Amino acid sequence: MKRSSWFLFVLFLGLSSCRAQHVTEKLTYQLAESILLEMRPPFVYAKLGPDGKYHRQAAVATDSPTVRLLLLDHSYSSDDDYKFVLAGKGSYEHTQLLKYFSPSDLAYMRRQLTASKLFKFEQAKIWQPWVRVIPLDTVIAINKRLGWRARILARDSLLQRYGSERAFSLSGILFSKDHKRALVNISDDGWVTCVYTKVGTAWREGELLYLVEY
Repeated sequence: MKRSSWFLFVLFLGLSSCRAQHVTEKLTYQLAESILLEMRPPFVYAKLGPDGKYHRQAAVATDSPTVRLLLLDHSYSSDDDYKFVLAGKGSYEHTQLLKYFSPSDLAYMRRQLTASKLFKFEQAKIWQPWVRVIPLDTVIAINKRLGWRARILARDSLLQRYGSERAFSLSGILFSKDHKRALVNISDDGWVTCVYTKVGTAWREGELLYLVEY
């Protein structure tokens, strides 16, 4: 192959890779938006009072946009986040996934692992004005500073800093080959692994595969 032809071939592969990454990122944000909209009603938010402190209030549908939900930019990443996709044939996890994904889907999802582990949410790409993206490192620093009191005081620290107390994370997001189904880990007051299905332009929770309550 001539040098010029080889260069064009490599450039094509690079552009294809970038395009694929862009599509995956776009899908990830679309899925995140759908999940965030579903989670909107239960969240408590706060308003800044005359005393300079935030005070908790129940959210209602007529509220003007304000920070109600804190979305971690990323989460602790370990193989546990991907236990279903990494599980061997014949295991419970693998058998469960085959109810919703084909073997070729699973192979495609495994190829997304590196990008999924490195993915971080960016505030500018979240459309909902009441969602604030915060660094996981900030939450870790708060917990370290508070020490044994963290479980009791961490939420108040987040409330006074950001105007909301609920640190929520989406991780381990992997898509099927046709991009119409996705596997997602959702962490709030517990940790769940769900299958989401694309319906039109929105995503809907289909099946709950795994649940841990804190």
